Amino acid sequence: MSTKEFRRAARIILVGAPGVGKGTQAERLMKRYPQLSAVSSGDLLREGVRNRTPLGLEAEAFIKAGNLVPDEMILKLILDKLKANRWVSNYSSVTDPSPAQPSKNPSASFILDGFPRTATQASRLDSLIPVNLVVSLITP
Repeated sequence: MSTKEFRRAARIILVGAPGVGKGTQAERLMKRYPQLSAVSSGDLLREGVRNRTPLGLEAEAFIKAGNLVPDEMILKLILDKLKANRWVSNYSSVTDPSPAQPSKNPSASFILDGFPRTATQASRLDSLIPVNLVVSLITP
């Protein structure tokens, strides 16, 4: 399979039921488009808990109590990762009403895996950073 390059940054969301193949499709896309990087909300949570970060410890309390980690915490994890990679700028907090400024550089291309899970989360994410492709994976 030959690789291809983007002319501008791609911000992609893969959605679908657990086990539908989002991770597999993300891997395939990254092989085809080497500029893409995967951002997994589950991986970010596990990394935060393992590294005992303040946000990781806060998330761990929800997880140990058997609760879902609140949307705002997941959004913060994702936006912090995007900012750390310099894929967005002008982001101060998830409560800031102004959207983050995404880089147009093709090397700032990413796939979100595992978030958003609901229409509310998708709307909130879109208000913070524009997404330019959503792929819904469905299996029979």
